[in-house]
Amino acid sequence: MNRAIIFEGISNARDLGGLKTKDGRTIRSHALIRSAKLSSANHRDEKKLKDEYRLKKIIDLRTPAERMERPDAFIDGAEYLPIPVFKSAIEGVSHEEETKLLEKAGGLAPFYHLMVTDENCRRNFHTILSTIFSFPYEQGSVLWHCTEGKDRCGLVSAFVLLALGVDLDEVRKDYDLTNLVNEKKAAAYYEQMLKDGKTQQQAGYVRDMFLAKPEYLETAIEAIKKNYNDFDTYFEKGLYLDRKLIEQFKSSILLND
Repeated sequence: MNRAIIFEGISNARDLGGLKTKDGRTIRSHALIRSAKLSSANHRDEKKLKDEYRLKKIIDLRTPAERMERPDAFIDGAEYLPIPVFKSAIEGVSHEEETKLLEKAGGLAPFYHLMVTDENCRRNFHTILSTIFSFPYEQGSVLWHCTEGKDRCGLVSAFVLLALGVDLDEVRKDYDLTNLVNEKKAAAYYEQMLKDGKTQQQAGYVRDMFLAKPEYLETAIEAIKKNYNDFDTYFEKGLYLDRKLIEQFKSSILLND
C-alpha cells in the first residue's frame, strides 16, 4: 500500500491512514499526515492540503531558529502551532554546529535517547500528542513536521501509531519509508562533502542527517523499555497522557473493517 502524498514542493509526506492495528481496525485516511518542512510548498500544494485533505492544524516541531530560517507556507484554514520538541537542549543549533555535535556524539542515536528521556522533551511530546489526540477528525486533518520529516517527526509518528495499537514492526516500516525519499539526497550530500575535502567520516555524518537509520529508532525504543518497561507505561508516566484521551483518539480515528 502506497501511502505517500506527492507534492511539488513538500517532501517526505505520507498519510498514516490505511495502517492496521493489532486488533484488526484501520486508521482513517486523510486525517493524520506527516511530512518534511512546508517552507517550499507552492500554491498547488497549499490547495491540495486545503481542499483534498481539509487540513486544520499544522504542528511545527522545529526550533525557533529553524522556523525563522525557513518559515512554513501559509495554508488557508489551518491553524499553525509551533511546538518544538527541543526548547533548551539544542535550540538554535545551526546545521554546521549540528554536524559537529553529531561527530562528537558519534551519530544521531544519542539525540533519540535524549528526546525520549529528557523531561523538557517529554513534556513537549505531551503537548504535541495531546493536540493530535484531542482533535475532532470529522472536521479534517492534522499534519506534523520537522525539517526532513524523519527524527522528531518520526518519533511523533511512532508514538501516534503505538498509541493506536499498531504493531511495532509496522511502526518500524513506516519509519524506514523516509529512506525511499531521502537516499538520493543523502548520497549527493555525501559526495559533495568528499569533494569539499571532508573525510569519509565527516561526510558520513552529514549523509546520516538525511536518513532514518533503524538503530536510531531502536535507541529510543530501548531507552523507553529500560526506563518504563512498556509503551503504555511510558505514555502514562513518561508523557503524562490520560488513558481516556488515548481511547477517545482511537474511537475517532480507527475504523472497524
